Parts: sequence; C-alpha cells; structure tokens
Amino acid sequence: MWRPGAIVNGIKRILLEKVILLSLIMLFSACIHSRQDYTMTAYLCRHMGQYDKAIDLYTRALEISPKDAGIYNDRGLVFDDKGDYDRAITDYDRAIGIDSNLYAAYNNRGRSYSKKGDQQRAINDFNRAIEIKQDFSTAYINRGLAFYRAGDKSSAIEDYNKAIEIKSYTSKAILSAAYYNRGLVYSSEANCGKAISDFDNAAQADRKSGGNLVEISLVLSTSPDGKCRDGERAVRFADEALQIRKTPAALRALAASYAEIGMFDKAVSSQEEALALLQKGIIKPSSAAVDYYTRQLQSYKDSMPWREKWPEKNNPTPESE
Repeated sequence: MWRPGAIVNGIKRILLEKVILLSLIMLFSACIHSRQDYTMTAYLCRHMGQYDKAIDLYTRALEISPKDAGIYNDRGLVFDDKGDYDRAITDYDRAIGIDSNLYAAYNNRGRSYSKKGDQQRAINDFNRAIEIKQDFSTAYINRGLAFYRAGDKSSAIEDYNKAIEIKSYTSKAILSAAYYNRGLVYSSEANCGKAISDFDNAAQADRKSGGNLVEISLVLSTSPDGKCRDGERAVRFADEALQIRKTPAALRALAASYAEIGMFDKAVSSQEEALALLQKGIIKPSSAAVDYYTRQLQSYKDSMPWREKWPEKNNPTPESE
C-alpha cells in the first residue's frame, strides 16, 4: 500500500539528519584542537560525502599521531569511497605495518584489491583477517564475493553460509548482506527458488533500515533470467523501501518493477521522479549516473522493461572501521 504520509516523514527525517550532520561538522571544525576532534569531524565529513575534507582532517590527525594505525585505516576507507584504490591500499599497508594484527585493515585492503580485479590478493587478505578473528563474518562475506568474481561459486556459497552461521554479527546489515549476496549467486545459477528465499531473508534480517530492499527489487524486476523475475514482489519491495527512505535508487527500483509487470505509464512517472531527485541531490551526480537513469527512462517510454546483469557491481562489500 502506497502511503504518501510515510514518504513525507521519511524525507523530513533525511533532511533533519543532513542538517544535524552539517551542524556538527561546523561545530567541530570551529573548535578542533586534538586528534580526536580531527577524526570525529573527518568521520562526519566522510558520511556527508565530503571526501576531500575528510582526507585533509585525517591527515591532520596523523600529524599529531603518526603511529595511529586506526587513522590510516579510516583514511583508506575514504580513498576507497573515492575510487582511489591504490592510495587506499597504501594507507592499509601503513596501518598493517604499525599493527600487524589489525584485522579490519586486512579486510579493507582486500576490498580494494577485489574492486581492482586482483582477487587472489584480496582472498589472501581476507584469509589473514579470518586467521586473526575467526568469527569475522564481514571478511567471510567479502571473501565470498572475491571467490565469485574469480569464478569459484561453490567457495563463494560456502563463505556466505559461514557468515550466516556466525552469531557475532556487528549489525543486522551484515546478515542481510550475506543472504543477499548468496541469493545473487543462486540467481546466476538459475536456482531461482533459493535466490528468492535468500532475498526474502535478506529483507527480513534488516527491515528497519531497509536492508537491501532496493537491490532485491531490482534483481526481481531486471534479471535477464525470466525464471528469477517476480514483478509483483519487486513492486512490494520497492514500495517498502520508499516507505523507509525516498531515494533515487528506490524510485528507480519502483520504475523497473512497474515496467516488469507492463505498467509503463507508472514506470515512466517513477523514473522521471528518480532522475529529478538524483539531479537535486546534495552530492552532484556523475554524468554517467545521469545517463544511466536517462537510458532507463527512454526504455520505459518505448514500452521496454529494463534488464541488468546480476550479480557483480551490486554486491555489498562490508567495510571495517
């Protein structure tokens, strides 16, 4: 059921969060005196998408505490956010050089290697992280993705199984990511019953924050394999995501879902709203993102549903701070 009131409240909550974060950044920026002041403000900047500012603040913190492995790890996360994987890896190297048992740095360096396409180095790093912390579910999820990218689906599923079995989750989002990623592997094997079951479990695991509702909806509406598509269920997941937070991605998922069930007028309307919201965002979208949304819009205007390759770029890769 579409509830406009809930969406309006969601928008108000997002705006309030942005205002609070911006206020905190200005407050801390005005009275920075210690390493902790720099790192706290850098953390806020990163989560507001102000990556260059965050990097500068972490660098200033390192001038005060040059042997702090945690700061190198955190600055590496920002470089990774920017897609500068080489500099991220350099920072993780420095963190590990200071503390060879910092399992978070091994996990994060593995993520960067995997994104660069060096799956063996990534797997080696995840192995080391797991050696240090055997119940590190995050590393199992990330190693599973590296195995998948290397073409070893059975090992990927084993790692996702292990992550699901481990009880010491750092957050419900980790469990949701494990189910979701395993579902994508099953989807790639046309094992659609297991895939859809995992998507349901992923959504249930992290319902309050939305979990992977948007991504699940997109898989169910855009998968090239017709056996894995379920347009009606995709609409429900997209609608639920919008009840929690109105984002361009959630609107895009709703549009793709409508197109899958042949409701192209609604698909066009939702995609137009998604594109408009994308362009009005605090962080300016890339030209590639705008083009991507525009091509989908044209597809719906031509009464054509959208198809995407799953899985790959859409897999969650949890970080460790």
